[in-house]
Amino acid sequence: MYVAALMMDVVNGSFFLIAGLVAARVTDNPILIGLAGTLHFGVKILLSVYFGHLSDRVGRKPLLIASCLILALAVVLLLLPAKVTIVYLAFVLAGVTAAMFWPVLGAWAGEGADGEQLLDDLGKYNIAFSVGMTVGPFISGALMGRSSSAAVGFTLVGIMAIIVFVLRVKEPTEVTEEEQPQPAAVPPFVLVGWIANFANFTAVGIVRILFPKMAVELGISSFGVGTLFGLFYLAWLVTFVIMRVYTGWQHNPGTLYLLQGVGIGGFALLWRARSMVGLALGLVLFGGCVAMTYYSSLFYCQDGQPDRGRKTGFHEFFLGAGMLIGPFVGGILADRFSLQTPFAFCILVTAIAIIAQIRILQREGGLSHPG
Repeated sequence: MYVAALMMDVVNGSFFLIAGLVAARVTDNPILIGLAGTLHFGVKILLSVYFGHLSDRVGRKPLLIASCLILALAVVLLLLPAKVTIVYLAFVLAGVTAAMFWPVLGAWAGEGADGEQLLDDLGKYNIAFSVGMTVGPFISGALMGRSSSAAVGFTLVGIMAIIVFVLRVKEPTEVTEEEQPQPAAVPPFVLVGWIANFANFTAVGIVRILFPKMAVELGISSFGVGTLFGLFYLAWLVTFVIMRVYTGWQHNPGTLYLLQGVGIGGFALLWRARSMVGLALGLVLFGGCVAMTYYSSLFYCQDGQPDRGRKTGFHEFFLGAGMLIGPFVGGILADRFSLQTPFAFCILVTAIAIIAQIRILQREGGLSHPG
């Protein structure tokens, strides 16, 4: 499963690079290109909860294999004569894959575990996909330098390899109709994780879409922008490793508040900094923050919860909603004010999220829960 998570982020990075370059060939209208991303995340938002809940009923493996086949179809479409409709269809199919793959694999990664064991299992899962997220663009970028066919071929081989790994993993124990988990109420600690995750992935959407243009206008080279993103994802990886090794944070809301405060510091640097060093530090601080909230949300959705797939689907729903809303609002702010202004908006969103979390936990008495 961990290899499957790593390789899916590698092939995802390859798909988005290929699709982005194809989109740039068929239109130079940024609104039309942005619509492709909107379609992708819109489909993911609409279907994540459904597929997560469905996996609680029919099992994880069939949905994982189906998601890989759908992504393979999306990649093959990119070999057809380039048209806007083809690009949009490919992004929609990739959105179906994202909605089907990540909630299901995330729930499977923590299957049958709670407490310390769940922390360890999810830690390995998070480390695996973050490695793939870090190295994937480098591999696909090098292949695209040769030809798009080479990158497509590599992506398809990667997808087939994921299917092989999924088939080799033993299916979780099947659940009978009488024993199927029933949707449970949303405990306060799960709600807190969702709020934190939504706020931070609103900022992730802004960083991914608007940061490159801001950096280029500040005189940073394309290689420099790539290096900055590499540091951003490396901060995720390091934070995941630390959180897996040093436990106890899951019962301490102060840790969650502290890391979100660190994220606010990162946003402040991205808002005001004009140097490579300042931007790098800002991305590293924010990277540690978003890794913390992602790990927390995923853990709380599963620890002691009977409907892990459904709640993990909501985890992906709020993540996708943030990445959909962030670029939209950030683009309006950047157009009306400056390219740095959206990072001030990130400070505001995170501060509101922290206040909401504090009020919820004060009312409910902390982070105590079944796990």
